[in-house]
Amino acid sequence: MIAHKRRDGEVPQDLAKEFIDITVGQTFRATSDATTTIANLGTALAKGDVSAVWNQAFEVALGSTARIASGATRSLEPANVAIKFAKGDFQEPDRNVSGDAWQDWSFTKKATRYVDEFFEVLGSGAESSPRAASPTAPNGQVPDMGKVMLGVRGTPGNSLSESMLNSIGKPSWKAFRWGNDADLKNYMNTHVSTIFDEETAIMFDEHPDFFELPIANREKYTEAVITSTKKRVTTFMESNGGGMKFLDRLTKVNKNDLRRAQEALGIEGNPKDLLTEEGGDAKLNLLLEFAENYDELSIN
Repeated sequence: MIAHKRRDGEVPQDLAKEFIDITVGQTFRATSDATTTIANLGTALAKGDVSAVWNQAFEVALGSTARIASGATRSLEPANVAIKFAKGDFQEPDRNVSGDAWQDWSFTKKATRYVDEFFEVLGSGAESSPRAASPTAPNGQVPDMGKVMLGVRGTPGNSLSESMLNSIGKPSWKAFRWGNDADLKNYMNTHVSTIFDEETAIMFDEHPDFFELPIANREKYTEAVITSTKKRVTTFMESNGGGMKFLDRLTKVNKNDLRRAQEALGIEGNPKDLLTEEGGDAKLNLLLEFAENYDELSIN
């Protein structure tokens, strides 16, 4: 922040927000998560919803146990990272998504975050889970060995697109947001990296003095690159993404209209599950068409 102030005369808005998130938000993140879960538990108790009470109580217990388990195995992280280097695979399982097997439960993946490679070596890792991907590191981020082994953080080399984002203080994960569906987010992040680099290179061809420009100009050109990248990735997804185009529509549709459309069509459960059924694409498309045009169709 000081460097930006000295060089540009101002601090980028994204960097200022990130500073607040780190110094304030992150400090109370665990407390906030726990408070939210406990508040939900209290609401369930007040309503007398026995099922919800058990679910929320279970969530409180799982969250605490996962943190204790991961903390207890933190000392094994160097060996865990050594296995990653030996395999040459730095992708992480998406720890917010649960599968059917115990290895794929979100709780298991969070509790074993520092020893998960040992389980994979033994053949019981979370192989069937989606892998977490980021817009600038679709194949996983190479671990910082200085931090892991010596407790000293290092600074890895940045790609041109990462340097562009850093120049305006925007984290890569804030540059591209694809909704709340984990499968869709990982799919889009996996394919965005190459296109993002291409669009960045085009912009630098047009503005080779980018890093010398005023910060307002750098923000303008960076946002233009992000916008053009999003359009290309979305077009690719709609043409080649199979069921992903339905997941994209599910993240955007009005949830109240979706619920009412489900009731009208007699569709229960999570609409996403229709993608696993034979002929489910057509059924989900009908549901989404109804929900997206609910006001017009319900009047007629």
